Amino acid sequence: MNLNTITSERIRLDVDGAQITLTDLRSGVLVCDNAPMRLLLRLPNQVSEPVFLDHLVGSEVLTNELTLTFADESRRFKARLTLSAAVDGIRFSITAEGPSPIWM
Repeated sequence: MNLNTITSERIRLDVDGAQITLTDLRSGVLVCDNAPMRLLLRLPNQVSEPVFLDHLVGSEVLTNELTLTFADESRRFKARLTLSAAVDGIRFSITAEGPSPIWM
């Protein structure tokens, strides 16, 4: 996968597949280097047994916006995570779907 960068006045987020690097642009400090991204879903009837979405199954790049689609191993649960530049940092937006209700 290609490296994609989302930049605001304060931070830069480099995304390479499901790996992220976060840099504080004000101080130049590398906050997070090449860390894996994975999402966690909780179901109302299995609060203590979350569903891990750690398979990157798709991506879409627009101008200063990146949407990543993650799924669990069974591909029954999916989530679309959109990252975009905002005045005060990076905005994260997520939608999730699955065969049963999702709590958070």
